Amino acid sequence: MAVETVAVILTSLLGLGSGLGILVNQTVEGAIRQQVPRIEELAVRVDTSPNYQILQGRIDRVRLASRGVYFFPFLRVDILELETDRVNINLANNQVRLVEPLQAVVKVIVKEEDINRALGAEQIRSLFQSIKADFSSFNPSLGVEEIDVTNPQIFFLSDQRIRLTANLSPRKKEIKPLDITADLAIEVLPNGNIKLSRVDLYIEGMRIPDILINTLVRGANRLLDLSQLEAQGIRARVLKFDITQGQMQFIGFAQLDRLP
Repeated sequence: MAVETVAVILTSLLGLGSGLGILVNQTVEGAIRQQVPRIEELAVRVDTSPNYQILQGRIDRVRLASRGVYFFPFLRVDILELETDRVNINLANNQVRLVEPLQAVVKVIVKEEDINRALGAEQIRSLFQSIKADFSSFNPSLGVEEIDVTNPQIFFLSDQRIRLTANLSPRKKEIKPLDITADLAIEVLPNGNIKLSRVDLYIEGMRIPDILINTLVRGANRLLDLSQLEAQGIRARVLKFDITQGQMQFIGFAQLDRLP
């Protein structure tokens, strides 16, 4: 989402037109507000000296600070801040193109209550209906069953830990609903990636052996591998990942060779 925000900023700046010799931050703010359903607070500052450099696609720095950003009507991001280094762009064939790589730092804070509100939204609840799950590893008498996942909740704990809870309700009425809890520990690696360093899964209070969930953990860590973004011209690394009671904070660095 930070990459898309940068693209909106740069496009709106070029759209100011050659008749303006100064940067109008309100115009940029307006362009960003038009791209998302809602923003509670937003401030943008574009620095360039001398001012006419903007007409040549050169900007010294862009800074954005926002609170209460809704990238979807049901999902609120508490804090989104972004700051770029020097920007050098041009407009070719009505598309913004980077003349040189763009570097930016982004800070995101999400609140536990906002995530849980989103999990209760109709658009999200429908994703948890009629899921096929193989229970044979846990109970040989069971196979692939169709289930509904109800009451999903997330808890941001201390010490870089997240807890996920939910109820699994099989469509077969003869199988009783199951309570499931997953405790996740997250680690930032020296190369700037993050990974699940430990996963404890409980069904009806009984811990599932690691051997049964290791494949799932490996798959999740592959999805978290930021090096896969390099194929899209993005080099990214995590500078800080901090989970405290009730909130999660992420600070990351990205270098973009091209815009999406």
